[in-house]
Amino acid sequence: MVFSAYPEMMMTPTVVNTNSSFTGESEPWIQSLAWLAPHLHEALCVCLQMSKMVRQKQQMARDAIQSIHGKAAMMEDLMAWISEALALLASKENNSIPDDLTTADALLKEHLVTKHC
Repeated sequence: MVFSAYPEMMMTPTVVNTNSSFTGESEPWIQSLAWLAPHLHEALCVCLQMSKMVRQKQQMARDAIQSIHGKAAMMEDLMAWISEALALLASKENNSIPDDLTTADALLKEHLVTKHC
């Protein structure tokens, strides 16, 4: 004989017949299984939903990390371009502006041509 451990059965302790012969009566262990089955099914459904949510969150995190890596690479390229531009500007500042008008006009035209390309 075994006492039932389910909360609903604790109020009126019932003795479970461990005899292997089935008498056709509604045995308490069958009632316990009938109570337990829907709860197990509900718990399984919740676990499956949580697992699906976790997989979705993992994918979102992977996508975000990949996006961050891409943006970091673009930022490195931009920083390299800015450094080159600053170096070019620094070198141009050392050059003096020509005094004659024809040389200044030629430089202006050169600048306008390179600006539109």
